[in-house]
Amino acid sequence: MSWLRDKLTSALGDDFVRGVAKGASWLLSANILLAIIGLLRGGITARYLGIDTYGELGLVIAFVTVVNGLLDFRVWEAVIKFISEYLGKGQTRQASAIFGLCLALDVATGLLAFGFVAATAHILPGYFSD
Repeated sequence: MSWLRDKLTSALGDDFVRGVAKGASWLLSANILLAIIGLLRGGITARYLGIDTYGELGLVIAFVTVVNGLLDFRVWEAVIKFISEYLGKGQTRQASAIFGLCLALDVATGLLAFGFVAATAHILPGYFSD
C-alpha cells in the first residue's frame, strides 16, 4: 500500500493526498454510523410492529422501490454533467434552463410514481392475504 501512497504523493502532491484521505475517512465513518443506526432502527421497528406487520412494511417498501426504479430518470446526473460544463463556459442561461428542465422532469416523474402507487395500492393486498 505504501507504494500506491508514494506514487499518488509524487503525482498529486502531499496536501492533495492528505485532503483526499481526510475526506474519505469522514465518508467511511459516516457510512459506518449510518449502517449502525439502520441496524438499530430495523431492530426497533421489527420489535414494535411484530413479524406480520414488519413483513407487510417490507413488501410496501419493496414495491415503492421497484416503482421508483422503473420511473426514475436519474436527471440529477445530467444536472451535474451539463451544469458544470455550462457554468465553466460562463453560459448561465443554458445552465439554468437545464436545471429547470431536470427539476420539472423529476417532479413530473415523482407525481407519476405517486399516482401509480396510489392507484395500485388497493390491488396488491389481495395477492398477499391468507
